[in-house]
Amino acid sequence: MRHMERHSGLEDHMNNIWFPRIKEVGAFWTHSGIASHPHIWTTLKNHSNEYFNGYVFGQNSPLLDEACKSLASFLVLRFPEILDVDRIIGPAMGAICIADGVARHLSNIRQKPCLSGFVEKEENNGKRRMVFKRMNIYHGETVLIVDNTINMGSSVHLTAEAVKEAGGRVLPVFGAIMNRSAVSIKTRIVSLAHIPATQWKPNKCPLCAKNSEVIEPQLPRNWKRLQGL
Repeated sequence: MRHMERHSGLEDHMNNIWFPRIKEVGAFWTHSGIASHPHIWTTLKNHSNEYFNGYVFGQNSPLLDEACKSLASFLVLRFPEILDVDRIIGPAMGAICIADGVARHLSNIRQKPCLSGFVEKEENNGKRRMVFKRMNIYHGETVLIVDNTINMGSSVHLTAEAVKEAGGRVLPVFGAIMNRSAVSIKTRIVSLAHIPATQWKPNKCPLCAKNSEVIEPQLPRNWKRLQGL
């Protein structure tokens, strides 16, 4: 129990440092509560009043590099076996820079090179999967998976399947800048910030009940609308 309490304290400490910084650069949106303002679709087509925009966060190169350094250090602190990982993999497009940054800083921590890489989406007969299209991993490699944000975990789990199909061994821990999942922080997700997402089914959405328009947040023009621009 003390072991878990110590980790919970570390998670809270990291969240208190990084969530304000994420908001400062305009990468986290919260609905104003005003009915005339739009709200968002989530990736699973639920509705929500909050959104972390990993692309906005990632365009701040110095901050992203600092975040990758902090995440690499935090991952090693939580799970020392990460020091022996062969490669960091992230799902394209949002996690390519994160995988590269974490691998670079992990290399510095252990004074030994760590490889990086990425998988890409592929759809076949309506079924989504992740595959290695532009690169391969070596058979038997130990892989750590990272992402910019984890919501329901579908992207990281599909990434894990791709790694296993390619002959790699996946560490049972995921790293992320932002953890939006509602699971307990005692699960093996290591993140800089943990803000569980509020989601509603479309027919249960209180903002729709107020005639608030629902929009796709990742489109640049819609992100501007959410920001009131």
